[in-house]
Amino acid sequence: MINPGLMREKVTIQRNISEKDSRGNPDGEWEDYFTCRAYANNLFGSEYYAARQLGVEQTVKLTVRYSPKLASIGTEDYRLIFREKVFDIDHIDNVRYEDNMLIISAVSREGEINGGL
Repeated sequence: MINPGLMREKVTIQRNISEKDSRGNPDGEWEDYFTCRAYANNLFGSEYYAARQLGVEQTVKLTVRYSPKLASIGTEDYRLIFREKVFDIDHIDNVRYEDNMLIISAVSREGEINGGL
């Protein structure tokens, strides 16, 4: 369990509320779904080098407290805002399936917070 005092970063999860294009990608209308505090950590060691080889250098891991509302999010229709940057959610890990905390891996992308992809 992580010390709650270390969860200093504000994270906003957004969900797509628009239709999808012909390829199944969101069209770009997002609404705030859930806001919480997180412990942020950059990749390091073998994870960092693996991401770098794939050209995904701006990957972050965010540890948040478990919430039933977060248990239902996925990687396609949700994204997050962290330090005023848009991140695509890559993976969500319910640590040891204990429903205490989640580790969200996210990849930074170009785009505006309010709309643009």
